[in-house]
Amino acid sequence: MLQEMYKRREKMGYIFLAIFIVVVLGYILIWTPTGAKQWGEVSVLGLPVLFLIIIIIRSRISYQKLKDVEIGLSQASILQLDHVVLKKDASLLPRLLCFEKTGKYVGAFQLMHVSFWCYPLLIYNSSFINWLPVKFAFISNTGELIFKLKRKGMKKTAVTYYDASDNYIGSYIQEDFKSVLRLKGKLFDEKGKQMLFIDGSTMTGDFTWIDEHHHRWAYFYNGRFPHEYTTLFHDLNNDIVEVSDKLSQQYKQLLFGVIGFLFIQRTNK
Repeated sequence: MLQEMYKRREKMGYIFLAIFIVVVLGYILIWTPTGAKQWGEVSVLGLPVLFLIIIIIRSRISYQKLKDVEIGLSQASILQLDHVVLKKDASLLPRLLCFEKTGKYVGAFQLMHVSFWCYPLLIYNSSFINWLPVKFAFISNTGELIFKLKRKGMKKTAVTYYDASDNYIGSYIQEDFKSVLRLKGKLFDEKGKQMLFIDGSTMTGDFTWIDEHHHRWAYFYNGRFPHEYTTLFHDLNNDIVEVSDKLSQQYKQLLFGVIGFLFIQRTNK
């Protein structure tokens, strides 16, 4: 799956490059520049082309390095892991891939349900995912549904969580207009008891979540990644979140649900 991710990035790069070149050529044919100044203004459009070419080249190099490497799929459920590497997938609709740090694919957070009128908005700009009423599910590498999350709200984001049997297991409430500099939210269990205060930097995404018993549930520091695994993950910045291995399955579902939701937000700004 890691190899396929880089291959999809390369293909998406070619698609967007072709579309952009057609648009630019059409613009030039309709409004042909007549002087050096106008040609200079048009030349600025070459910057996105250069950016897309760099993405294509980097993705191609990463794919070539890994195409013959046997990585395989993770044999563990996400609920058994004490860490997860999160990567945004190259797709028209938001999708968040999850790996072990060894490169083994665990599963993905992907859209399960979205109203038909939301599709054009999401394809146009994936950041709309942070405002639309959508439902995500975590699907394992075997296609098994592990848990679901449903987002709604504008001024206040409310995310409800359900297990594979569609039983309500908890919720996450985030004060969006109070989360300009610091992310602020609360995680509740199915009975409405607050389990965790969610706090983090909105700039870097860094967080350390500790409960009232001083037990650390999760930790993330932007830019920190084990160097020995960068031979597999070739991006300049790789996101790895450490999680506690002393939580119940329900709490682990809620914890990974919050992590998935926040990183979907983070990677689709």
